[in-house]
Amino acid sequence: MTVGGNVFVRFARLGIVLALGLAVAGCAGAASTSPRTATLGCGDDAGAAGEAAPTPACTQMPTLPPGSISREAAIAAALRAVPAGGAHQVIWANFTNYPFTDGAMSPGTMVWLVRIAGVAAAAPCPSGTLDRQPHATDPMCLDAEGGVDVVLDIATGAILGWAH
Repeated sequence: MTVGGNVFVRFARLGIVLALGLAVAGCAGAASTSPRTATLGCGDDAGAAGEAAPTPACTQMPTLPPGSISREAAIAAALRAVPAGGAHQVIWANFTNYPFTDGAMSPGTMVWLVRIAGVAAAAPCPSGTLDRQPHATDPMCLDAEGGVDVVLDIATGAILGWAH
């Protein structure tokens, strides 16, 4: 089940991005003008009979480690890494844990991961590539959604590999 496996891997990886997005949305709710929301923090602001409902703790968005390049610099580095031609479109850029299991970096090492669509000069990923964890030595290839994920060193912007 190439497609099903790929969809599962894609959703598992994007779960981190969605969780971060929900954390930001939840924290934004704390800034509501409702006095109950301001008192309760994030989440729903009303329980039964006007009592406070259980609410999740408000989580702050993680910050870049000291010495990291900016999001804009990471995007620029990722765009330089893909072949010229095509209508490149940056879909998202996030910092996350090193995605490869090659042992080159310690667990928890942060990297920039930049998703780019419209890379016309890239070939589709070979059969079986999308059904496994990415390796740092994998060549650039278009995944089932027609994009590439560029993995960059968080401090220098050097390309570390391609995720899928």
